[in-house]
Amino acid sequence: MKDLSMHIMDIFQNSIRAHATVISLDLVEDTQENYLRLIIADNSVGMSDEMIEKATNPFFTTRKTRNVGLGLPLLKQNAERTEGYLKIESQKGEGTRVIPFNTPMVHLYLQEMITENLNQIDILLTS
Repeated sequence: MKDLSMHIMDIFQNSIRAHATVISLDLVEDTQENYLRLIIADNSVGMSDEMIEKATNPFFTTRKTRNVGLGLPLLKQNAERTEGYLKIESQKGEGTRVIPFNTPMVHLYLQEMITENLNQIDILLTS
């Protein structure tokens, strides 16, 4: 995926397929520690610990239409390329939180990119 908005839209689509009725997107900026964190949370059916372990494997998917699931693996790869990481928190029946964390190395770049991409997401959601 070329930009952050596509990663966000992919996770939103995952949430919808998992029967979420509420999806939130929070941007957390810590100027003292100089980091930027994106938190995407939903009230979906949630995932088991086993599914969380498999979620970043590109050859694992719950879809029946194809045999690969690249959304979360690519998001994890992009976070790691910036010396960050991807964290997935979930409980069966309580929903899921996907948290790509980015280090100071990309802080200012991401700030500009997220502002630009949120405008694109708004356009996609209202279309």
